[in-house]
Amino acid sequence: MKKLIVLMPVYNDWAAASVLARELDSAFLLRQDEIKLVVIDDGSDEPMPETAFPRHFERIRTVEVVRLKRNLGHQRAIAVGLVHIHTQAKGSDYSVIVMDSDGEDQPVEAVRLLDELRRGDSRQVVFASRTHRCEGVLFKLAYFAYRSAFRLLTGQKIRFGNFSALSARHVDVLVVCSETWVNYPAAVIKARIPHTAVETSKGHRYAGKSRMSLAGLFLHGFSAMSVYNDVIGVRVVYFVLVMLAVLSAGLMTTVGIRLATNAAIPGWATYTAGVLAIMVLQSVTMGFSFLFTVLGNRMAATVLPLREAPVFIDRVDILS
Repeated sequence: MKKLIVLMPVYNDWAAASVLARELDSAFLLRQDEIKLVVIDDGSDEPMPETAFPRHFERIRTVEVVRLKRNLGHQRAIAVGLVHIHTQAKGSDYSVIVMDSDGEDQPVEAVRLLDELRRGDSRQVVFASRTHRCEGVLFKLAYFAYRSAFRLLTGQKIRFGNFSALSARHVDVLVVCSETWVNYPAAVIKARIPHTAVETSKGHRYAGKSRMSLAGLFLHGFSAMSVYNDVIGVRVVYFVLVMLAVLSAGLMTTVGIRLATNAAIPGWATYTAGVLAIMVLQSVTMGFSFLFTVLGNRMAATVLPLREAPVFIDRVDILS
């Protein structure tokens, strides 16, 4: 039997998580995997009902609820979960499925991701790429803007979220990547871990309402791009240098017109030259600020999930 660990963060969403656990058990009913369900309680202020997870499943052998001391947010909860899995299963061969607890990541699609992972001999992280989304038009436009900005600023495509399947070797890498503490999918890309995507459709929530607002999407997008702060910083410096060249050319042209011709309107050249000079100064200041910010970040202390995560774990409850 092959060992499979399903990792899902939960924040107060116990009703949906309970249904998801049962659906997962059914989806893997005909498989020969030894399944462990690792639930990361991300500082929920609503207590978990005693009946949330049955004591006996058909395929799920163990349910572990990792209680965090405080709410860390979705991405850091995933990072803590990966560290917990790495620590508990160190030295063994296993596969991991990372998924949300609300039902939008469908259990039947989790089976597909796992099959694709093993078909490729576990060399690549397999992400779910959405072919159909259930959100409104405004949310879809904001998500498109996020993907476009990510491509423009980082030079990388990102068309997937957290829903994925990965192997033990990938977990070993991610727990020592500081980027995992900020954004899990972006960390996979930044660490140059081979990855692929399988097209899936987004499911509907089992219970409750989605907590992902436009503000949350913007925060998620900026956190993903912050993983590439060095790349973005260099690209901004390039842009500033181009702007500096254009503005300098405009300034010299203006001065040339004023001194060498009679075409300039009185006062026009002086005003234009002053504005261009201010813009040149601002461009230089912005360029050097970004440059030193990037260099400062490279010298700053690195946050490693493997080192930081245990501090936030309160206790681990084993339910079955």
